[in-house]
Amino acid sequence: MKKINIILFLVYFTLGLSQEANLKDLYNQKEYDKAIKLAQTTLISSPEDLDTQLILLKIYNSKNDYSAARALLTKLCSNDEKFLIESLKTNYGLGNTKEAKRIYDQLIKDSKNEVLKKELLKFGLVTGLDPIYDDWKIKETQNIIFHFQQSIPAEKMQNIVDTRQKAFEKINSFFNSVLPKKIDFFVWGTEESYNSYLKTNLGFTFAQFCISHNRLNQS
Repeated sequence: MKKINIILFLVYFTLGLSQEANLKDLYNQKEYDKAIKLAQTTLISSPEDLDTQLILLKIYNSKNDYSAARALLTKLCSNDEKFLIESLKTNYGLGNTKEAKRIYDQLIKDSKNEVLKKELLKFGLVTGLDPIYDDWKIKETQNIIFHFQQSIPAEKMQNIVDTRQKAFEKINSFFNSVLPKKIDFFVWGTEESYNSYLKTNLGFTFAQFCISHNRLNQS
């Protein structure tokens, strides 16, 4: 009997490893729908499998399906760094900026992983979670949250707010798209293309999180 139990354990253990490998392969190959089905099947028999839950959360975030990611988050509780990073992405993707900021600050403070911190700092600079944005001026419309560097005159700010909101309405009257959150529209008070903070040229978009970074004279 003992021998049979050992054999059964080895079989289940091997099947578990095989499923996990297949799930990671599907995720890496961006076969997201197949990966979701496999992950959901695995969680029926092993609902506490954190590795599978984490990969499923990554898949939802990669698909920009932040509503599904939020539903999964409500069932999870972990201080694992990888889990917190995905939670950060989910909250930011849903427009829960305060919670995203809280998680971001916690990770920057507590993480001992310097490589991870470096990647987080890049994320913070693009998403507006970095402290350099603390004194920026914010104006909000129905569809866009504008972030203005302090040096930009008030009349230029208002002109950008009015014209970009009208442009969004005109463009979206054709596409009729529903975004997961408002667009975060950053305006840097410079006409130079290269940005020394972001280490790249302006302007650009980060479509996954509905972000746009622009120089003052951006068309």
